[in-house]
Amino acid sequence: SLKVRQPLSSLQVQFQDKADGQFLAGWMQDLICSELNVLSVSEVPTLITDDKYKTQSSVSLAVGLNTVVTPELKQQGILREVIRSIQALRKQTGLEMGDKASITYFTPDTELRQIISSGETEIKEAVNALALIEGQAETEVKINEFKLNLSIEK
Repeated sequence: SLKVRQPLSSLQVQFQDKADGQFLAGWMQDLICSELNVLSVSEVPTLITDDKYKTQSSVSLAVGLNTVVTPELKQQGILREVIRSIQALRKQTGLEMGDKASITYFTPDTELRQIISSGETEIKEAVNALALIEGQAETEVKINEFKLNLSIEK
């Protein structure tokens, strides 16, 4: 099963009747990408219907969602879960949106440590952090199969 924050690679859209002048404008593609958490949306003459795609159709259109989670997509999903966990802890500790904070984290998992390290800039921007420091941390959260401890200091 896929998590809500798990990004997916692509969504295909096939219009059943092009005579209607239907097309996906750039802004529509951007909106769909944002709302459905997919990296790309493309209009296609025929949907790919192999095991990678979940498809659905109606009278006017059909869509196919590529549900294969590559290692890179998995890392992006984990990074989003880390950000969500930090945001939840910020809220629990009473920090306001504009408040800067230092985040301390600890995980025994090498893979999670690497994901956090490589996504440090993205994490700091998303959670308004002055610093992201590896060290002792109090609050334990579960990120997929990983354990992560977090602390926040204003």
